[in-house]
Amino acid sequence: MVISSNSTFNATNPTNIYTVDDLIVSNSIVSSLTNVTMESGNIYGGGTIDINDLIIEGATTLSNTNITLEDLIITNGTFDIQNNAITIENTLTRTSGFLDLSDASSVFNLQGTGAISLPVNCFVANSFGTLNLTRNGTVTANNNYTINNTLTLNNTGLTFDNQNYYLTINGALNNTSGALDLTDDASTIELGGTGALTMPSLINSECGNLNLTRNGTVTLGNNLTVDGTLTLNNAGLVFDVQTNTLTLNNPIVSTNGALDLTDDASTIDFAFAVQQVFQMEHSYLAKLEICQ
Repeated sequence: MVISSNSTFNATNPTNIYTVDDLIVSNSIVSSLTNVTMESGNIYGGGTIDINDLIIEGATTLSNTNITLEDLIITNGTFDIQNNAITIENTLTRTSGFLDLSDASSVFNLQGTGAISLPVNCFVANSFGTLNLTRNGTVTANNNYTINNTLTLNNTGLTFDNQNYYLTINGALNNTSGALDLTDDASTIELGGTGALTMPSLINSECGNLNLTRNGTVTLGNNLTVDGTLTLNNAGLVFDVQTNTLTLNNPIVSTNGALDLTDDASTIDFAFAVQQVFQMEHSYLAKLEICQ
């Protein structure tokens, strides 16, 4: 069915809709739509719109509503979520075009079951407001990503595989269950922004490069091996190892910030040929092990 311009569709249990302009969905059919193709325009509604398959063929904006999809297919144009929430329960595919989640208030919920590889060059500026991963399976990154608000990991069967890319978290990190995979030596995680933060659970308790630029205390929740380089770069930064073991395979790079090893049970292992271990303004050591 074609909705040509600024029309309101209130029928019960519709199936397929093709619109060349705005789609306005009433609350009475929030769970009834099966397939919708947007050539362009806005999607309006109340509460949360529930659609099986949404196909984006041109510039489309989600306006003052949230949307839940089984599958999102982007063939052309940009689908701008603005300050709303989008939930995908099955697949995200892209031929051309983009998904715009760059608004700091936008929310992207990735749910469902099974491995999913995020499409290459799919996201505007490779930026997210809030990214909530509750999927039972592996979610694979295919670009550098920046999280400006919150990253949530919440499924015991979840792995967020960053491969050899650069993941920046400038906001909060909620790691209820699930793990980040940063085992590729070329991978990098940067913890920026402001405020206290606890490191997430990492596969094999290791990461490639760890860049700490946060204004606040970053707490190590488990033992950690940094295969690449640990960088500390904020005058307001404290990296608190607590009772854990921090193993470094390369020298520390430190412009500003402090490494806190004051807990008697804390350990730092330098697993490389030591010439210059680090150059820091502040370092407080309870136990130092040099392993060569």
